[in-house]
Amino acid sequence: MIDPQLRRVLSLIKEEGSVFVFENCDPDEEFPGISRGEESGLIKRQLGSVGLYFELTAAGREVMGMSPTFGDRMWRYLRSFGLATRPTVKP
Repeated sequence: MIDPQLRRVLSLIKEEGSVFVFENCDPDEEFPGISRGEESGLIKRQLGSVGLYFELTAAGREVMGMSPTFGDRMWRYLRSFGLATRPTVKP
């Protein structure tokens, strides 16, 4: 079961497409649950032209019930041959 703060962050990223965090903003303070999402492999941090943003990984999209992308399908194919490992999702 995912804690409510992490679920809120995942829902926000799903709705918005990404959560932008500008230079004067501490992501952990502004969006509680971001660190746990990164540690569990559900979210990845990216640096864009306007600042940091966060997006769902394949595991995060799966948890949020989103359809898989081509990359997700390719990862599942590689996993079937033992060539890819699954990120561990911590409760």
